[in-house]
Amino acid sequence: MAGYPFLHSVAAVAGQLAGVIHGETGIPPEWIDRVAWGQAIWDRADRLFELQLA
Repeated sequence: MAGYPFLHSVAAVAGQLAGVIHGETGIPPEWIDRVAWGQAIWDRADRLFELQLA
């Protein structure tokens, strides 16, 4: 990977676009269970969504 320092950025953008297209249901549950700080991330996302609706 040393020859391709931008790949992490490309992968991050690709993941964000996939999230926009497929939404939460497009993520396999076993992947969600393995995310570091997963519950904290979901809680923060829920809070941001609530603030958007306010």
